Amino acid sequence: EIRKARDTGDDRALLFALNEGIHGNLGGMGKASLYTRSKVGTKRLITDYVDEVTRSLIHISKVRSNVITKAEKLDFFHRASHCFGRSALMLSGAGALGPFHIGVIKTLAQEGLLPRVISGSSAGALTAAVIGTHSDEELVPFFEADIEIEATIEEAHVTSVLGWRDRIQTEDLREMVEAWIPDLTFAEAFQLTGRHINVSVAPTKKMQASRLLNAITSPNVLVREA
Repeated sequence: EIRKARDTGDDRALLFALNEGIHGNLGGMGKASLYTRSKVGTKRLITDYVDEVTRSLIHISKVRSNVITKAEKLDFFHRASHCFGRSALMLSGAGALGPFHIGVIKTLAQEGLLPRVISGSSAGALTAAVIGTHSDEELVPFFEADIEIEATIEEAHVTSVLGWRDRIQTEDLREMVEAWIPDLTFAEAFQLTGRHINVSVAPTKKMQASRLLNAITSPNVLVREA
């Protein structure tokens, strides 16, 4: 229906179809079990749907205002951003292996594919905080200094836990945070970079719940203190 409306040039029908049918989990296509066998090549129907929605969204954005008004477009894209969703980068805890996150982010940034939503925990939170508090221009020298970053971690006092997991000492970690993360709140970081960084905080007591810190839930919290 979406493709038919776009191919026939019926822009109002296309807008209606997108309003009624656009969904990031249409037919359960976001279900993890669908991707347990192969992550590419076997889900062509889903790929076709996502590609068609993408083409249709671009098409709607270019429709003349005498056909679809600017106010209608703004309202539609605002709702579509919630219904269809957007890509996000999730960075896991990695201990002393944190520099691997830097390599992933560097490659995504160079290819223009770095998502605007970045979440992390533990070492991943540290990396997300660094990326989320520096503008694109400021990230260039940061990426070029990745060897120095790795050396800093390697020189830190790293201890073995249970023989398989490395952990950086608290004082060394504090020095890294002070050196790499500027004195910005979550709200200020978003205004500077346009990136939504999310830091998950595990509870310290049995009855406490986990917390997610970002520019919406905790705008005035300093990123380096998260």
